[in-house]
Amino acid sequence: MAAIQIERLTRRHGPVAAVDGVDLAIGEGEFFALVGPSGCGKTSLLRLIAGLDPPDEGRIRIGDLDVTGAPPWDRPVNTVFQSYALFPHLSAGDNVAYGLVRAGMPRSQIARRVAEMLSLVQLSEFAGRKPHQLSGGQRQRVALARALARLPRVLLLDEPMAALDRGLRDDTRRQLHALQRRLGITFVLVTHDQEEAFAVADRMAVMRAGRIVQLGTPRAVYEAPADRHVAAFLGRAALLDGVVLAAADDGRVVIDCGPLGRLAGRAVGTLALGQTATLVLRPEHLRLGAEGDDHAALPATAGHAAFHGESVSLGAILADGREIAVSLAPRAACPAPGAPLRLAWDPAVAPVVPA
Repeated sequence: MAAIQIERLTRRHGPVAAVDGVDLAIGEGEFFALVGPSGCGKTSLLRLIAGLDPPDEGRIRIGDLDVTGAPPWDRPVNTVFQSYALFPHLSAGDNVAYGLVRAGMPRSQIARRVAEMLSLVQLSEFAGRKPHQLSGGQRQRVALARALARLPRVLLLDEPMAALDRGLRDDTRRQLHALQRRLGITFVLVTHDQEEAFAVADRMAVMRAGRIVQLGTPRAVYEAPADRHVAAFLGRAALLDGVVLAAADDGRVVIDCGPLGRLAGRAVGTLALGQTATLVLRPEHLRLGAEGDDHAALPATAGHAAFHGESVSLGAILADGREIAVSLAPRAACPAPGAPLRLAWDPAVAPVVPA
């Protein structure tokens, strides 16, 4: 049985459909991510699952319960908000206990559950501190403990790491993933940060204009984006537009990119001759100085090189003036600015998608 089953779900704001006829099944115990740019409908969809907004059409089931018209407190769901929404006058322990008190749980059981939840998020020694005495990461974990205290069937997370700095965000992602695996609860994460989704999700849905435009594992979505918009959203990429000239049985396709020449890649889906398509070249696809297939090479000029610790990002300026990024090993020799380059790639790796 799916943990969440959504059918034809629609939510309108005047003439605009924030969620537009969405069908989606999320598995029991799955870590699922909803991603997309601002305004794509991902938070609106989360609010519909939580019961914070009513749908205009469609149905929501959680397990075997139809919760379409149920209020938030009658759903086996809890939510961690971006702002954490902690009560400032209550201690960390009392914040975690709040929902249990409202549910009428006996005091002795509340004490045990609060201790268990704070231990789970590694905050046992901070039970007596108020929110203003905690760091951003600690407040986030208190909010998580409070949401988990009633052992919901589904935990909804609305941009829970947006306020954390990068190092703390990376640590929190690992902790969140480990916690979900330990508890086996279905997690649904809303984020605009694709790296965040890649790091934790079993599957992800990319949304645009209120609809799901691609659904799959992070690797599958990244390596075979459904179209140009998905490719542009998911990580850095040079998007080279052209017209399909040739297609082989092994999936290789050649497109005419005008002044950039005829370039080859791997077709995603079916591409017809004469169709407009986009070659997606990510920094890790490219290498320097290779000779061979002219359909998998681009002349360029070296630009600025930026050191990132684990890699070097080299800017390469193409004949049409655009600059694309090439990822090099940290100790690789970088060509001087202005030096001529030849960028090459494996056509079996670089996707060509519908424009």
